[in-house]
Amino acid sequence: MTKLYNMSSPDKPTKIIAPPLNIAGIDIDVESVKDAMLYINHNTGHDMVDRQIDEFILSTHSDGYVESKQLEYSGRSYVGWAHSLMTVCEKYYEVEKVCSYNGRGTAEANPVYLDEKVRSRDGTEKIIKVPHRQTRFLRHREDGHPLVLYFYPYDMYEIDCRVYFSTNSNYNHVEFMDEVSNHFKTEGIYKNAVINADYTFLEVPKMDWDDIVLTKDQQAMIDRHAINFLDRLDDYKELGMRTSRGLLLLGPPGTGKTLCCSILINLCKECTIVYVSRNAIQERGQIDEIYGLARKLAPSLVVVEDIDTLGGIDREQGDHPLLGEFLNCLAGVEKNEGVITLATTNYANHLDWALADRPGRFDIRVNFDHPDVAARALILEKYLDKCRTDALDLKSMVKKTDGWSGAYLRELVNIAIMLSADQDKIITQDIFDQAHKELTEMRTMIAKERGRSRKEDKSETDIFYG
Repeated sequence: MTKLYNMSSPDKPTKIIAPPLNIAGIDIDVESVKDAMLYINHNTGHDMVDRQIDEFILSTHSDGYVESKQLEYSGRSYVGWAHSLMTVCEKYYEVEKVCSYNGRGTAEANPVYLDEKVRSRDGTEKIIKVPHRQTRFLRHREDGHPLVLYFYPYDMYEIDCRVYFSTNSNYNHVEFMDEVSNHFKTEGIYKNAVINADYTFLEVPKMDWDDIVLTKDQQAMIDRHAINFLDRLDDYKELGMRTSRGLLLLGPPGTGKTLCCSILINLCKECTIVYVSRNAIQERGQIDEIYGLARKLAPSLVVVEDIDTLGGIDREQGDHPLLGEFLNCLAGVEKNEGVITLATTNYANHLDWALADRPGRFDIRVNFDHPDVAARALILEKYLDKCRTDALDLKSMVKKTDGWSGAYLRELVNIAIMLSADQDKIITQDIFDQAHKELTEMRTMIAKERGRSRKEDKSETDIFYG
């Protein structure tokens, strides 16, 4: 067995690596299994790798010695960082050789790439090749100094990258990485893109304010605190104002909250969008990572659907670990300059008060209620605009849909369109009435199921709490 001694903290338990992992059969002073893997990788059976790197670097600077810097990337964000790293390298360096090596590093093999799909805001898609397992031998275009990038994966998106260079070259690791970081923030693949919490590029249907029926007050508030706010960030910064904002859209399901989010995603074109669905956050650190990215790529819009699922329905559950992390990201030590958070909830009473009742977290609340008579008429007219109709009594239908959400009104028209397929695609009053009858029956059935479910939940509560 190989004992791994933690030299910085000798009182900590000794780590053990047993065969067959310990292919070297020697004692190694390291602090983690990952470090041990690196040691074994670079010091046993990798004579060809080391020799070729040394020969390449020292062929130009024989009076110096080879130095390396280690970069570690973890998570899907590696795709963006790798793209920026490669872009900066292409700016200054020519590629002399790209290869990989077999498991023991004793023979060359073909380089391994990840093929990642990138989508721009205009819908254009392309595949970029991301280094995964490979070694790149580069030479500077102006002074000819050599550089080697060695990529070693531990998992799909957990990559160790080593940068090798001569101590006698003009290479400046800090300046180089600063340029990579700047490219990532200003020109990288995520800048002004629409991605989810897993860094997957999203396709958002084209839409604007004409696709939704809002009150003048609703649209004015959203415009002022989101779109116009982003446009005037520099002015607000000069005045000493906070350059972050939080908007909470609340109301029953189907009243247009998600549709409003989609519209804002379309309208905030010069802005990076990170969309967080209700099931996207499962582990500690994910919210921190999302806001870390949003800060780097600001101006940014973080869209959080069903934010009430991050915390509990009772104040006693306010110590939910993900809720605490979210609170810290919204109003913690790190400033969210140029970051707007847009969140939705169907159940405002489920929100922890630490989220809902403090400016700096959510500064403005926009209520989405069931549409009134005038709004229902506008919604039906909008959805029927492209349909062929015959003598419809919209006034009567508006009365019969009291308490219906915009989503149900849209479904009413959808059913009528399907029913009209056998009637020359003309929506008559009889067809419209039939669609209303079918949807009303479905709503009644859903209401009964919901009532039954609530009774069962109450019964369970009685069992456990008396």
